[in-house]
Order: sequence, then structure tokens, then C-alpha cells
Amino acid sequence: MELLARRVAQFGGQLRQSVRSFDRQFENLVPLLHALPHRACSVIHGDLVPPNVLVDAAGRPLAVVDFGFLSSVGDPAFDAAVCASTFDMYGANADEARETLTREFASRLDYTIEELCVYQAAYAIATSNAYDLGGQDGHFLWCVRQLQRPDLARVLGA
Repeated sequence: MELLARRVAQFGGQLRQSVRSFDRQFENLVPLLHALPHRACSVIHGDLVPPNVLVDAAGRPLAVVDFGFLSSVGDPAFDAAVCASTFDMYGANADEARETLTREFASRLDYTIEELCVYQAAYAIATSNAYDLGGQDGHFLWCVRQLQRPDLARVLGA
């Protein structure tokens, strides 16, 4: 929570200019994060995208690499949520991939779609200016698009 509060204090103005309901979303996000189910913490990768998953010729996963960007200890549901939203974040079928992975992770890992959406919103806020403090890069625009998604707006009551 402290990280999100610091990010909003520093970069919230840029998000407010791009996301009409940002203040309401963030205000509603805080209690939703507090209400998430408590799970035992585990190592989370934070960047599970195709280049970071090594597979064999049959497409079976062999290893996960690149534990540098957002690796930490936390709720494994956060990792599932971030993976679903970033796995094909800039691809032509990014929305379909996100929706499919979110649905599959919720079903197979016993999470709710709503809690994964809460984590996806938190990730978008926390990382919106990770690559450009001025918010002039593609990642910032991707974060804005995430916060404008109808499913996130519904979950965040915005």
C-alpha cells in the first residue's frame, strides 16, 4: 500500500490527466487490496512473459529466467494477475490473451477474476512511470489502457 501511495503522490497527476476516474479508482482500490484473501507469501517473479519462460521443442516449460524486474515475496495471485495482463501486452491479440489467461488462472488456481483484476489495477498504477518519469512511453500508455478497461472499472466501482 505504501508503494502505491508513493507512486500516486509522485505520478498521480499524469494518470489523472489520462484516466478520467483515476481518483475514484484509487480510492476504491485501497480497501479492495486490504480485503484480498490472506495467502502464504511465496517468491513472485513479476515478469512472467514468453521470453522469460524457456520451453522444449514440444512447448513444455523447462525453466523460468530473469528474476530481476519485480521479483519479491508476496501473494502468488499477484504473479498470476500480472502474468495474465503482461504475457502478450503489446500483441495484436493482447486483450484476448489477458482475458483468457485471467479466466484460466482464476479457474485453475482458485482465485477470483475480481481479485486478479484488483492486482492488475495495482500493477498498472505502481509501474505506470517505471520506464519514463514523464509518462511519454508505451508502458505508460499500456497502464492507462489497463485502468480504462471496463472490467477494471466495474471491479473498482468507477
